[in-house]
Amino acid sequence: MDRERTVLAFDTEASGHDGRICQISYILMDANGSRGVNRYFSVEEMDPRAEKIHGLSKEKLKILSGGVTFQEAAEEIWRDFSGADMWIGHNAASDVGFLRGEWERAGLSVPDVPILCTMKSLRLAVSRGKYLRGGRRRPKPPSLRETMDHYGVTDEAVKTACLTWFGGGDGPHDARFDAAAALLCALAAQEAGDIPLFLDATGKKAPHRQ
Repeated sequence: MDRERTVLAFDTEASGHDGRICQISYILMDANGSRGVNRYFSVEEMDPRAEKIHGLSKEKLKILSGGVTFQEAAEEIWRDFSGADMWIGHNAASDVGFLRGEWERAGLSVPDVPILCTMKSLRLAVSRGKYLRGGRRRPKPPSLRETMDHYGVTDEAVKTACLTWFGGGDGPHDARFDAAAALLCALAAQEAGDIPLFLDATGKKAPHRQ
């Protein structure tokens, strides 16, 4: 019997100029169910501009992470990512860049896994004449908010999903919220026929978190 196809939707928050990951959240989903993972990491430096966006200070991260750095969890996270058949994220290239840096510092390479970026893949579907730029009026890459609005994915729906998968995740720029929002948008886009089928079913089993 073939192994169940698994997708992994993810998001990261970083320290800013040095690109160290201070939070990572991801959901692993196959036809039988799903599970969410959320981790915080201690960092040596935090750019004030980054802290203003995600609200994670060095002091707060030390408490939330118990002093654990990404390097201490790098291999465990790498195993989850390498075991997936597809990754899903919004502006995924940015997050993969952070992961590449962290994994390389741990002596690991980025797994060769296809990526569905909701910003790139849904650019034409979301714009439909609304979000244009440049002299030729080309569709611009949609923000996560614009993508959510297009597919009717509400904040309340994302928060409910976050509560189920992670036990929390209050709003944008919390990696839990952004990972869940990207996955819900991708599922909605799949149902609308805007992207190819990437998962045959989302399953009926209750998600769990760790």
